Amino acid sequence: MKKLSVYFALQVKRALRYFPFVLAIMLLICLALGIALGAIASVEADDERHGKVRIGIVGDTDESFLGFGLAAIQSLDSSRYAMELVEMTEEQARRTLADGSLAAYLILPEGFVSSVVKGDIKPITYVTTGSGVDMASLFKEEILSAISRMLVESQKGVYGLEEVMRANGVWVSGSLDRMASEYFSLILSRNAVFETKVIGVSDGLSFPAYMLCGFSVLMILLGGLPCCSLLIRRDLSLPRLMNARGRGGFYQVVGEYAPYFLMMLTVFSLLFMLAFSLLAAEMPALAPSGGWHLDLILRLLPTVLALTAMQFLLYELSTGLVGGVLAQLLTAVAMGYVSGCMYPIGFFPDTIRALSAVLPSGLARVCLSTLYSGEDVTWTAIALVGYAVLFLLLSVGVRRYRIARA
Repeated sequence: MKKLSVYFALQVKRALRYFPFVLAIMLLICLALGIALGAIASVEADDERHGKVRIGIVGDTDESFLGFGLAAIQSLDSSRYAMELVEMTEEQARRTLADGSLAAYLILPEGFVSSVVKGDIKPITYVTTGSGVDMASLFKEEILSAISRMLVESQKGVYGLEEVMRANGVWVSGSLDRMASEYFSLILSRNAVFETKVIGVSDGLSFPAYMLCGFSVLMILLGGLPCCSLLIRRDLSLPRLMNARGRGGFYQVVGEYAPYFLMMLTVFSLLFMLAFSLLAAEMPALAPSGGWHLDLILRLLPTVLALTAMQFLLYELSTGLVGGVLAQLLTAVAMGYVSGCMYPIGFFPDTIRALSAVLPSGLARVCLSTLYSGEDVTWTAIALVGYAVLFLLLSVGVRRYRIARA
């Protein structure tokens, strides 16, 4: 045990010499993947923003009740997810409608609220291009028509009842105000009659969150590239000498792999803590739930353990620097693609998804995805640890075979 600790200490010193270089290379890869993720999130945000139906509002909106109503629709009503109301002048609305940025615009007549109070509602002018009559445009008109009917008819009923009650001397102060308030509450709470369920693109995650986890696994897969000089062994003189003195393949593999694993765990913990924090600050949708720092470390442990053990095995199988680097690169690209690290796995055929579910890279992606989905990670972590043990045992077998053949 004492000699094992000495060998381990020597390997730690070797790893520390490579640590700044590995950290710098992985930082560059992290920046490249971060830029790609930022572009993906930006495109999705643009698609979401432009996917809303933009309706222009033309007219005097300074009247208190009208201003309150527009503010309520834009901030409280469920229609805000599908429709955006934009206040502008008629000239601006006409120009914006012409270039396709608006679906339509509404012209509010002067004294609109006053006429509503009196029960004599002045009509609102609805202006559209009339081109492109398809399902989308019909759906937009139906939404506007339904909202208009609900608001107009309810207001007519409330204020018409008020006139009747006043004429017959049965006026009750405040009763109609409460009735009008209830009408507005019913109209503005239409989302209470349905439940929205967002299943995400894969693993129950949004596209940016999924790609963040996928890129993180891809980055770990690529982490073996800058470690080629640390792990490639061209000369087996030292392993043969150690084996002759009773320190065989298991002793050597454990002494070499443990420092490598600790170095890579430190590198990825530092980079992912920084990257996740910056992304959460810039894009709140990518912010994990509270206390995520410890959760991230707990998920990185089995993930880095399995993938670095696989990288160690690949270098053990390689007899030269070029072969080792190519093996790492091709394996990272192939496993990253098949495991859904470059594109959502939900869009792949069933056979690819089934293969991804048993690959260590696929399990690693699922493990990191639970940081956002909140699903149980226990069995996934156990499977990753099992893969790590398997890869290390295979590495021991390869080392013993190479020593015997040398």
